[in-house]
Amino acid sequence: MKKIAFSILAAGLVLSWGAGALGAEKKFEDKANDLNASAKGGHKFEVAIHAISVETGVPEDRLLDMHRRRPEAGPAGILNASVLADHTKVAPEEFLTRHQKGAKWEDLAHKYNVPIAQLDSKLDHVQRYVDAGRAPEATRRREVLR
Repeated sequence: MKKIAFSILAAGLVLSWGAGALGAEKKFEDKANDLNASAKGGHKFEVAIHAISVETGVPEDRLLDMHRRRPEAGPAGILNASVLADHTKVAPEEFLTRHQKGAKWEDLAHKYNVPIAQLDSKLDHVQRYVDAGRAPEATRRREVLR
């Protein structure tokens, strides 16, 4: 009887662990693709570029120039390249080129010792601003103080 109860308990734990794994967070590349899709054109694209500027410290004009030169990169690519560039002092365009040639963002981050959690966090922040359709709070506070 104890063996059966233990087996049922063990099975329940395994099943609950498996259900938790299915609900795990999205893969980083999927999140990047989601940001690109939700910030396609118009006002949401402008919000994304503004939020990326706030998150990275890169001027919006430079971000827009990267977009003009590499429109396929999308906001997520521009964000990731900018964060990697800040950590490595390699031009962000170099990271955009490497990604376009097939390198995954996670692999580039690992290669250059950039914590993927930092890229992931910034990606989440920008996604929240795009979803809300507004500029980041820190910037809005500065605009009010002017």
